[in-house]
Amino acid sequence: MNQKTNNRMQMLTAMAIFIAAVFIWGIVQWQATGVKEPAVQKALATQKKVNNVSDKKVNIEALTKILLQDIKYETKLNLMDDSVVEGIVSLQKDSKAALYMGEGTYSDEVLVVTASSEEKAKKDQGAVEQHLKEMKHSFEDYIPKQADKIENAVIIRCGKYVVACVTDDYETAQNKIVDAFEADK
Repeated sequence: MNQKTNNRMQMLTAMAIFIAAVFIWGIVQWQATGVKEPAVQKALATQKKVNNVSDKKVNIEALTKILLQDIKYETKLNLMDDSVVEGIVSLQKDSKAALYMGEGTYSDEVLVVTASSEEKAKKDQGAVEQHLKEMKHSFEDYIPKQADKIENAVIIRCGKYVVACVTDDYETAQNKIVDAFEADK
């Protein structure tokens, strides 16, 4: 082997070692930060409490109005067309949803789903959680503050209803949702 080829091999070996070291460092950092799924069920006790009412009828229009008026958002939320909802969230075929989203640089969102049964609502809840996970991933490098907001999103299912709210005011959102589900038992 001539000296030039030998130098290239050494350079390639050094680059491979460097890339491997960066990759290993990334894995260690990822595990050390405790990266986890969105905390979409912050109040499991509350979730269980409202889930005990499977045949409950909820005034979804009133709940949606409360969430839009009584919760603080960083931006104005706009109702999305059904075709947009279908493209973003993979709900059960016969589920109905109202999705209110903020402008592109904000993750604020209200999603209210009505399924035809409690079993389908459970599947819809999984789809909503997946939607938030994907949305968080898209904001992580783009606008980390918005990804943090998604981390604290509230998702509560009661019977055949699933309600999700992404806001910095997540405690108020959680209380309003629970109050609506507990009313008129």
